[in-house]
Amino acid sequence: MLPPSVWVPLSQSSSHVPNSIDEETIASQLAAIRAALRTRMDGSVAQSMRESGLDYRYNWGWTRGYLLELAAQYQPSRQLAEALRDTSVRELLILSTMLFPREELTEQDLAAFLEKAINVELQEQLAFNLLSYAPLAIRWAEEVVTSSATEESRLYVALLTIANYTKRQPDEPLPEKLTEALESDVSAEELPMHCRRVAYELLITLEERTASND
Repeated sequence: MLPPSVWVPLSQSSSHVPNSIDEETIASQLAAIRAALRTRMDGSVAQSMRESGLDYRYNWGWTRGYLLELAAQYQPSRQLAEALRDTSVRELLILSTMLFPREELTEQDLAAFLEKAINVELQEQLAFNLLSYAPLAIRWAEEVVTSSATEESRLYVALLTIANYTKRQPDEPLPEKLTEALESDVSAEELPMHCRRVAYELLITLEERTASND
C-alpha cells in the first residue's frame, strides 16, 4: 500500500462525468504524485531498463502494479492527465495514460499521446491503458493496420490496441481485410520482431475465433 500521507482522495461525487479542475488543484495533485514516487525509488530497475535500451530522462523504477495502485487514488481527469503527459518522467507519462478519461479521447488527444510514446514501453502502456478502451482509437488502429504505408511505432501501438481490445471483447466483429493485413505484417522481414510477434498472435486469435464460429 502507498503511504496515506501521499494519497489524494477521490471526488465525493458518485458521478463518473469528469469535472473541471482548477490549476491550483492540478499543481497540488502533481506535487503529491511526485512525493509518492520518491517513497518507492528502485535504482536497480531503472538501471536495468537503461541497459535494455529504455533510457528516460527521469526514471524512478516503479512497476506497473505500483503505478496502478497510485492511479487508483485519483479520479480520471483530462487536466491532470495532460499535465502528467507534459513531462519527461517515465512514471508520470505512464500515469497520464491511466488517468485520461477514455470516453473523452479525441483525434487531437490521440496524436498528442502518440507523440509522447517514444519507446516500446510507453507504446505498450498507451495501448493497454487507454487506446484499447476507446472506440475512436479502435477505429484508428484498424485503419493503421490495414494501411499499406504505416510508421513502425504507430503500427506497433495499433496492433497492441486491437489485440487487447479483442481479448476483452471476443465477440465484437473486426474488418475482414484485417486478417490479410496481419498476414502481410507477419511475413514482413523489414518490420521489427516485436511488431511481427504481436501481428502473429493476433492473427492466431482471429483464426481461432473464425474456426469456433464455423
